[in-house]
Amino acid sequence: MKEIIAKLSGDEQDIVMIISPEEKKFNYISPVFQKITGIKAATIIKNPFAFLNHIHPDDMEMLTISDFFKKDFAGKPKDYRFISKNGTVLHFHSYGYWVDKTKEKKPYIIRIIKEVTSTRKNMWKQQTHQRYLEGLLDTAPICLNIYDLRQNKLHLRLGNLLKELGYSNSFLEEHSAYLWTSLIHQEDHLKIRKHLTRILLAKDDQTFGIEFRIKSADGKYIWMSRHDKVFERDQNNRPTKSIGTIQNIELIKHSELKLKEKIRQLELIAHLNSHQLRAPVASILGLSNILPYYQNNSEEIQDIIHKMKICAEDLDQILYKLNNMTSRSLDNNYA
Repeated sequence: MKEIIAKLSGDEQDIVMIISPEEKKFNYISPVFQKITGIKAATIIKNPFAFLNHIHPDDMEMLTISDFFKKDFAGKPKDYRFISKNGTVLHFHSYGYWVDKTKEKKPYIIRIIKEVTSTRKNMWKQQTHQRYLEGLLDTAPICLNIYDLRQNKLHLRLGNLLKELGYSNSFLEEHSAYLWTSLIHQEDHLKIRKHLTRILLAKDDQTFGIEFRIKSADGKYIWMSRHDKVFERDQNNRPTKSIGTIQNIELIKHSELKLKEKIRQLELIAHLNSHQLRAPVASILGLSNILPYYQNNSEEIQDIIHKMKICAEDLDQILYKLNNMTSRSLDNNYA
C-alpha cells in the first residue's frame, strides 16, 4: 500500500488520504496533513465533517463531505481553499483514484492533495499586475509591446492603441510579422530599419526612439512615437527581443504644425514692422521736419502735403496687412 501511495502522489509533501466509500470514513491521512494544516489527522479520521468545517466559506458550495465518498467524484480534480488551525488560508489542488475491490472485497478511494498556496498567489499577483497594466494602458493612447528581433514579430501587445486605429485583434495577429511593412508609411521604412539595427547593437541601458507614420483602417496616416530597448539576449549575448512603447502623437504633431505657422506669421509681422512700416513713418517724420522751412512757398508746401498723403496711404495699407495677419492668428488660436 505504501508503494502504491508513493507512486500515486509522487511527492512526499503531498497529502494522501485513503477513503472508504462504503463505510463513509477516512481510513488514512498522511502525517504531512498535520504538518501543513496544524490539524491532527486523527481528528479528521474520527469526524470527517471536521474537514468540511475548515473549507473556506466561499468554496463550501463546490465541495461537500458526501462528495469524498462518491465514485464519480474520485477522479475529478478540485481546487479549493482550506483554513489551517492558525487561520492561514491555504490553496489545495486535489485529485483521486477509485480502486476496485481488493482482497478485503471493499473498494477504496485514494485522494491526493497538493498544497499550492504560493503558486496560486504568484499566479494571482501576475494576473492582478497584468490587469492593472492593461487598465493603465487602456486609459492612455499608448501600446506596450515585446518584439522578436529574429522573427520580426510581436510577441506581446498590451493596450488599445492599434485598435483605436480601426484594426481588429484577428487582423493584428495575422499581420504581426509584417506589421511595419504593411502599415508604415513608405517614406518611414528606412527609418524603422535603422531603428531596429540600433537596437541590435545597443547596450542594455540604452533606449532609442523614433517618430513615424502608420496607416489607420480608413487609410489616414497617423503620427506615432516608438521607444525600445533590449529585453532579452541569447547565449552569445545577441539581442533576441526588445521591449518598448508606441504612442499616438498625432495631436502633438498637429500642435507643432500650428506652432510653426504662428512663428511664420510672427516673422512676417516682424518683417513688416521693421522694414515696411518704418519706411512711411520715417518719411512722414522727415517731411514734417522740413515743412516749417517752406511756410512762404505755397507750391512747396502743397508738394510736401501731397507726399505726406502718399506716405500715409502706404502706412494705411501696411497697417491693414498687419491687422489681417493678426486677426488670422487670433482666429487660429480659437480654431
